[in-house]
Amino acid sequence: MTDIGIAKEQEFIMEGKKITDHKTIADSFLNFFRGKVAELSKDEKQYTWVRSSEHLTFTEEDIKKAITTYKRKMSSGSDEVAMLLVKDSLPGVLKEFTAFMNRVASNGMPSGWKLAKIHPLHKKDAKDQIPNYRPIANLQSISKVYEKLLLNRIDEMLPDEEGRHQHGFRKNKSTTTALLELQDAIAKGMDSYMKTACYSLDMSAAFDLLRPHISIKWITFHHVS
Repeated sequence: MTDIGIAKEQEFIMEGKKITDHKTIADSFLNFFRGKVAELSKDEKQYTWVRSSEHLTFTEEDIKKAITTYKRKMSSGSDEVAMLLVKDSLPGVLKEFTAFMNRVASNGMPSGWKLAKIHPLHKKDAKDQIPNYRPIANLQSISKVYEKLLLNRIDEMLPDEEGRHQHGFRKNKSTTTALLELQDAIAKGMDSYMKTACYSLDMSAAFDLLRPHISIKWITFHHVS
């Protein structure tokens, strides 16, 4: 992580002490976010990544499909390259860009793509309390295109029927479709004079933790069954 983005004139309180120095504030946010992730993941099983001997290949059409999903924004990651620049320059370098993405798929993601600009976003209560913020990560624009390529390929590999109840990060799905499905299930239960109940779970900082052993188990189960 790098470059914690906050207003220079803002004051914060951490562990009962007021901090006003910009660098000290940035370091305090960084240490808080790191500590939170470490605390949440301390009981997680360690996972060793093993690269497959096979690798994906992408076509120019795959590249164009992936990049059209992004807006022409000026925000950027640690490389300071905005998505607007990537989208506008792509037509002239599409062949070279496709070859580059295929080299990444073959050799592995560059380590620089794992760096991000971290912007604290106020979540609740007093704005001068660092624990009341959550991190927003601005990744490099090119790495986002690669992620979209992978997501599109996963969607092709896994039939929509298998993930019909997954509404987050899926095409034509949203919180609205999730609520409509829930409403429909409740209505059907009530029409059948059944006792109907609903429960929800809120995972703390779920966006900061990746549990590959769970994901792989889910994918393997659905392919076998």
